[in-house]
Amino acid sequence: MTNQNKMDDKFKKTMQKILVAFIITLAVIIVGAFIYIYIRSPKTTNLADSTLFTEEEVYSKSEEIIGLFESGDNDGLRALCNTEMVGRMTDEVLKNGMDGFGGSLGERIELTSKEGVEAKQSDGYYAMTRYKIKYENIELTYTIILDTDMKLAGFAAEPAK
Repeated sequence: MTNQNKMDDKFKKTMQKILVAFIITLAVIIVGAFIYIYIRSPKTTNLADSTLFTEEEVYSKSEEIIGLFESGDNDGLRALCNTEMVGRMTDEVLKNGMDGFGGSLGERIELTSKEGVEAKQSDGYYAMTRYKIKYENIELTYTIILDTDMKLAGFAAEPAK
């Protein structure tokens, strides 16, 4: 065997080792990414099966929040917020939100759907409800998030799709 053949064999073996190491490293990174995504993604449970929230209380509080938003009672809405949300629910933000829907929703025609889940996030447990309500001028989807103290931790109103 010549020196060239010995060099080619060593080169092939080295390249095979590098390739195997690369494949193993890539597999570890992919598995790690899946584990990270799984851990970070919210885990949900049907609200009726929740051990932390009472379905009726969550729906009642959510409907109270929607009623306050519809009537423009910003102070009443802020009174139901947790400390983080109080700072976000300024009069300007709420006015801009209502103006984005044309300034007036009109009369409520019907509640077309509602659903609720308990969600586990990395920082705690929350009850989340989603309502679709049809008004004279628009149909909105509300997403309401309540913490374990039944304080408003998240609120969104957007045109229904």
